[in-house]
Amino acid sequence: MAAYPTTLAYYEKALNFQRSLLPPIHLDLAATYVNMGGLYQTMENYSNALSYYEKALEIQLKLLEPDHATLAITYNDIGLVHQLLKNYSNALLYYEKTLEIQKKRLPSNHPHLSATYHNLGDVHVFTEDYLAALSYYEKALEIKQKSLPSNHPSLAIIYNNIGQVYRAMKNYPTALSNYDKRLEIQLNPLQLDDLDIADTYKEIGLVHELMQDYTMAPSYYKKAFEIQEKHLTFDDPELVDTNEHISALQSLKGD
Repeated sequence: MAAYPTTLAYYEKALNFQRSLLPPIHLDLAATYVNMGGLYQTMENYSNALSYYEKALEIQLKLLEPDHATLAITYNDIGLVHQLLKNYSNALLYYEKTLEIQKKRLPSNHPHLSATYHNLGDVHVFTEDYLAALSYYEKALEIKQKSLPSNHPSLAIIYNNIGQVYRAMKNYPTALSNYDKRLEIQLNPLQLDDLDIADTYKEIGLVHELMQDYTMAPSYYKKAFEIQEKHLTFDDPELVDTNEHISALQSLKGD
């Protein structure tokens, strides 16, 4: 955080210098606006981030072809800020603009397309449009499966997201199937105590609990707890929550 004011001051000096030399509609100005927007986004000052991204976009729209790759990047930046601000309709609008350009310019298995499908899926999860979310996640997954090794961490992330959607839709067997795929990727001997694995164990435990499988659920919660207690303080909310699930299930069994 300490470096942000220094970086911001540097960008402001650069911007003032550019304004003194360049016409107001120039791509170098747009690039500086994008950089400042990115910095404000990192600082979680989303209103300023949006303002600078929009200034950049205004210039780019006047100077670039409508399907220029740079526009896709700026649309994506604006979409992400709207998502962070929970302006989901605007986020969808800009992600769709990104996708429209990418479909024209990129091969169908390009990772940027996968990322945009993933972003669209995320927003539809937030709006609880689960069928749309699944459709986008599956498109993202299809690209990743073609372009990445089967044990790539990026696949674990999307299996988790798909699992969460199926859990929300109460399709518990399919949720478990996707969580199991995530876990299979995660069970790297070098990372067996990783907190992400604990999270997967906990998700699997929760689905078994929702299925009223009170034998399997505690075993996964306990696996999660064993990892969490190595990394978290005793009063950490995640550790406390896992322990509460274990205790609640023990009381149901009369232990």
